[in-house]
Amino acid sequence: MFYVLQGLDVYTTDIALQYSCIEEVNPIFGKSPTAKDLILLKVILLGPGLYYSNKYEGIITDADLAASNYLMTAVVANNFDVWSDAKHLSTCSKIR
Repeated sequence: MFYVLQGLDVYTTDIALQYSCIEEVNPIFGKSPTAKDLILLKVILLGPGLYYSNKYEGIITDADLAASNYLMTAVVANNFDVWSDAKHLSTCSKIR
């Protein structure tokens, strides 16, 4: 589920950013990152973080994953909401 939610986050963010009135709030890549940028960020940050946590700090518990999944579910739901709002705004046009 963790990886599915990460993929949905990239997908919904990329789709929402296709509208002129939508900007990314993550300051790392600026207001309009590409899907490649988003994937790269997740691979660079999450991959080593998960590896280090499991190898040196102990096993990531089911509660840890559940909390992360809950947070990512909220992020994906927000992305869908923002995307839906953009599609229905007359002042917001699709730019790509």
